[in-house]
Amino acid sequence: MIRSKLIQYFLYPFIAIMIALLIGALIILSGGNNPLEAYRLMLEGSIGTSQTLAETIVKTASLIIAGASYAFAYRCGMLNIGIEGQMLAGAIFSTWIGVNLTFLPGLLHLFIAVIGGILAGALLGCFIAFLKNRFGANEVITTVMMNYVMLFIVEYLVTGPMREAPEFPQSARVLPSAGFPVLIPGTRVNIGIVLALLLIVLYGYYWKNSKKGFEMRIVGENPTVANSIGINVKQNRMLAFAISGSLGGLVGSLEILGIQKRLLQNFSAGYGFDGIAVALLGKNSPIGIMLSSFLFGAMKTGGNMVQMFSSVPSSVVMIIQAIIILLMAIQVFSKKTKELERA
Repeated sequence: MIRSKLIQYFLYPFIAIMIALLIGALIILSGGNNPLEAYRLMLEGSIGTSQTLAETIVKTASLIIAGASYAFAYRCGMLNIGIEGQMLAGAIFSTWIGVNLTFLPGLLHLFIAVIGGILAGALLGCFIAFLKNRFGANEVITTVMMNYVMLFIVEYLVTGPMREAPEFPQSARVLPSAGFPVLIPGTRVNIGIVLALLLIVLYGYYWKNSKKGFEMRIVGENPTVANSIGINVKQNRMLAFAISGSLGGLVGSLEILGIQKRLLQNFSAGYGFDGIAVALLGKNSPIGIMLSSFLFGAMKTGGNMVQMFSSVPSSVVMIIQAIIILLMAIQVFSKKTKELERA
């Protein structure tokens, strides 16, 4: 039992990473570049100095929360492909509160701005769950559609009602009272990383020890059985998607209040989609999500240095990430197929 768990949670992800790096090296080599040099630059650009390590930590915080967002819905039997849209919703509300509620003092302003972002993501998640419960709408389709809807809403706002000046499609800067306090002076590392670590601990406790977590696991594994033993499937789906959406909204709040400080037309670094990869690689476990978040954060940060100091484009990092996702998805699919055959 322990051996099979070790293989499932560590060996498969490790093999996926190694295969992805090997294919990435072949791609780099085919372009006439030295893959060892490219990977050295990637390593140096992610953890080589205190400044680059700080940037990796900043990205890791958002990825942990985004990974937990996807994993929360997945463990209840649903696929939340709309974290990006929920993140944009959270960013809109947090920005508006951070800019306009000037009468709020210090930490209260920050607290309400964060809560606003969380509630925006939760409402969007509840809307998706409502469509599934009431009309049987496939959540993959509806969440992808909402990603585009929210993207166009952000574009409208920063070029219209929330636009600060005619020259740039961006909002006004949030007030200092609504900004995340910086933990390490001279860097962008803020209390978001503390919040992310606290949330992943709560995530692990919820699924392992709480009654609701147990009910959601049953719903995720077999909703028919859950119904037969008196578990309210629709209620649990609604709650799971509300929490998943709220975490997506929190990523948007973290990005605006901790990093960007204003709403921009293309501010998203793709954390909503990266969170899916993080959860897949981390096998939806708390430790796995933390480790895979750091890995993807390091690749994001290191990819910039690779592009700056070599002729290798940073898109190679995206290719490596895509290969990891593909390999982990194949492993998940094969496992599900075996379970269905045994049933």
